[in-house]
Amino acid sequence: MTLLHKPFRLYPREWRILSLYGALFLLLVNVVLDYGYAIFKSTGYYVAESLLFSTFWLLYIPATVLLQRIYRMPVDSKLKVVLGMLVFGTHFCVYPALIYVLSRIFYYHTFAFWQTLAFGFTHYFISAALLYSFITFVIYITSPGYDSKSIECDADENTNQPLTSMLVSDSQNKSISILLSDIYYFSACTPYVGIHHPNKKYLNTNTLKSLSALLDGNRFVRIHKSYIVNVDKVIMCQSRLNGDYDITLTDGTILRVSRVYAKNFKTRFRVGQRVTV
Repeated sequence: MTLLHKPFRLYPREWRILSLYGALFLLLVNVVLDYGYAIFKSTGYYVAESLLFSTFWLLYIPATVLLQRIYRMPVDSKLKVVLGMLVFGTHFCVYPALIYVLSRIFYYHTFAFWQTLAFGFTHYFISAALLYSFITFVIYITSPGYDSKSIECDADENTNQPLTSMLVSDSQNKSISILLSDIYYFSACTPYVGIHHPNKKYLNTNTLKSLSALLDGNRFVRIHKSYIVNVDKVIMCQSRLNGDYDITLTDGTILRVSRVYAKNFKTRFRVGQRVTV
């Protein structure tokens, strides 16, 4: 049994721990830099104020957790980018509000919201943008997505035998092996592939094209740029009179067969002798 695809993953608990340590490290570095700057310029240095304004980095803890959840969502990549930018903007808006509240409660002088907002953009924008880009990249390559999958093959990797099972992860990150014969169809769900199984819908980090090379071509047939169907699950095929077809699966799902793939599908469908077209 050969594991064909198993990406490195960081789970939510690990991200929270890394975020905490990372934020505390950045806060400490910021305080040290403030002290060094004060020594270099021969100006006054106030530890309490330095700690207060360094809380900017503590906001990375909830920010990174939110980013990881966003990139585990089965939504379009463009929407993820928009949501990520929204988190970035929210970070800069929450920062002056946090400074205002903390200074009003614990300090003799209250720092105005707009003054701190301008300070944040002036001092942290570039470093924050670079750090957000890095964090987003790391999250993207280590989080295959909510319920993302690894594929496991029952045949030796040196043979050309098709897949017979897939190793998937449930919401508790427990590995479960499912038979491909139970799967109704695969659908494009950028940047993932949806696995439509009787129990639930899973996601996979492969593409439909890469899956096509691993699946049994006599059972799993490409019917559309967005679908690969299990012909054993098809119970009816009806022409649209324009070269396209509508097929009905055993669970009642109706999918469209594009005219580009219609000929190959009908051939496989007839060979299966499931129904007369």
